[in-house]
Amino acid sequence: MRQRAAPVCKYTVYTLLIINVWLLVRAAGAEASVPYKAVDQIGWLLILGVFEWETRNPANGDGRRLHGWPMGVELLGYGFALFALGNYWLAREWLDVGNSLVWLGISAMLWLDILHPVDAMSSAHRRRNAAKLVLYGATFVFAVLWGIRDALLDFYDAALWILCFFAIEMNLLRFVVPAR
Repeated sequence: MRQRAAPVCKYTVYTLLIINVWLLVRAAGAEASVPYKAVDQIGWLLILGVFEWETRNPANGDGRRLHGWPMGVELLGYGFALFALGNYWLAREWLDVGNSLVWLGISAMLWLDILHPVDAMSSAHRRRNAAKLVLYGATFVFAVLWGIRDALLDFYDAALWILCFFAIEMNLLRFVVPAR
């Protein structure tokens, strides 16, 4: 029962995230920064999809990245995310700038975990987890700040992304080299 509940929960969160992206796309005409948020969301949805694809199959965790269309989709996603980041910067949307930079940092850490799995008891593993803890902690701070500002869609969005990347982190546990 427990083994079936985790995928159901994960894909329910992913479905809520797709609905969230749809809400942001619909709201794109109402606020100046929302079109960039919609582009950002689509980019990160593409990146999340590739991370899910890469991490659900432990055979991909041998230090090789997928090639072909998954890499193209991921690069397109990063292009969208960087385009949105540039526009947040130009619009002086500092909360969005900070949030984008933190998520890019998390993405880099996940990429490192996929490319170079390390021993579960190594100092490298502890350093990686400490860095990710700081980065994920920052995402919680951004979510709280949006909540304080009454930006409920941004708060909801941040909470969903945190849950989605938690699911990717759970997939990554398969890549950690067991302690000897």
